[in-house]
Amino acid sequence: MSVKTQIQTDLKARLQTITEANGYPLTVYNVFNDAIPLAMDLQEFEVPAILILNGKDTPKHEHQWIRGQWLIHLQLIHKKAATDEEMSIFKNSVYRAIYADSPSLVRNGEFRRIGNATQWHIVLEDPDLNMIDVNRMTEIVFEVQYHCHPTQI
Repeated sequence: MSVKTQIQTDLKARLQTITEANGYPLTVYNVFNDAIPLAMDLQEFEVPAILILNGKDTPKHEHQWIRGQWLIHLQLIHKKAATDEEMSIFKNSVYRAIYADSPSLVRNGEFRRIGNATQWHIVLEDPDLNMIDVNRMTEIVFEVQYHCHPTQI
């Protein structure tokens, strides 16, 4: 399995832990990273949901290793009647899952366990303030840094 595939698989597994049973204030019902549906096609019983989308990758050789900077786009989809407060809770739950692997932030720095990713930086956070008659969506773009051998990319 390639490094990028492993990062995405581990990220999906981490995001799937966002449930009320695990202590988060909401339950994410679906996390998609393969067959990505259109956000407006998701039914109310399928949301909250997260779409994991690949972005630009800029791998560079560094002493017989690859150092990559890869953009991962997360689209957070909620029901169309979701309030700004509900979207904020959703977004904060995603940050807690990625950065701390903990709904209460009692652990910190655990994001290094998401595949071979060494750093996660938020590049963009784009809320959908003006969407009408479709599901609410917030897009978060992360720049993920990783290191691997050239045969693992």
